[in-house]
Amino acid sequence: MNGTDGNETPETGSMTVEYVASERLNASACGLADERGNGEDGNGEDGNDKGGNGGGKADEASGANGGGEAGVCARNVIERVNLSTGAVTPIYAEVAPRAELAPWNDVDRINDTYYVVADRTENRVFVVDTRTGEYAWEWYASAAFPFDSGGYYIEDWTHMNDVEYLPDGRIMASVRNHDQVVFLDPERPPERAVVGGWTLGNDSNRSVLYEPYNPDYIPRENGGPAVVVADAENNRVVEYAYHEGSWERTWQWGPPALQWPRDADRLPNGHTLVVDSNGDRVVEVGESGEVVWNVSVGLPYDAERLGTGPESAGGP
Repeated sequence: MNGTDGNETPETGSMTVEYVASERLNASACGLADERGNGEDGNGEDGNDKGGNGGGKADEASGANGGGEAGVCARNVIERVNLSTGAVTPIYAEVAPRAELAPWNDVDRINDTYYVVADRTENRVFVVDTRTGEYAWEWYASAAFPFDSGGYYIEDWTHMNDVEYLPDGRIMASVRNHDQVVFLDPERPPERAVVGGWTLGNDSNRSVLYEPYNPDYIPRENGGPAVVVADAENNRVVEYAYHEGSWERTWQWGPPALQWPRDADRLPNGHTLVVDSNGDRVVEVGESGEVVWNVSVGLPYDAERLGTGPESAGGP
């Protein structure tokens, strides 16, 4: 689940889950028909204008800068679902004209009004006021990373795939294609937002992390500071503890059967919940590495143990 954990909320008094999703829609549903220079039929006043296939700004609106599908847009949505009743409550929505690269990969709730978003398309992290749509803070990876680093393609330069708002007010973000987890201070200007000495991993050393997914922060009161992270391309789950200004690997699980893990959460009992994506399963692993529970799921991405707090916040 990309979002916050299932817990009782004051608004509902029952178990709820918040998530982020991307909806592919006809451009007119995103309010882009006028921008594309089209009539109601999507083909201009006479069914075809001199731009061809909608012409005008059709390419811009449909994401043709990246070879997108004409007439298609996307809407990123944050929603809350009541697991008891199935009722869905919209929290926030924002149109992304480039449908083929639309997804926000993750969100985390700061409070009832503000959410922090990992925007894979724009290689950024931002905080949005869901009442007004105004951005309270915004950080682009280009403020910290040179363009010759990271991913091979500009369309997926960072693959920003996870974000977490920490108890001390910092923001932790996974910059997958740079093999790093960074800590950001939203009280600083963007060019100085990366907190020195806290970055986990290195773009030139894949023995630490190799395309990480869904890192979870363990706070000091639960034995941290530490991070549990799915080290996907190294086919393992690792825990790193922060001590005297550096990270030390303190636990790992990576049996031969593990195939492309993409999520790991530390549970209150000390076990770790692991998503084995290409292994088509979710497993619970004990501290010594024994599998104590598993379930078959086709190509899972993220999993949460409901009622244990958001991600690894409740784990030792």
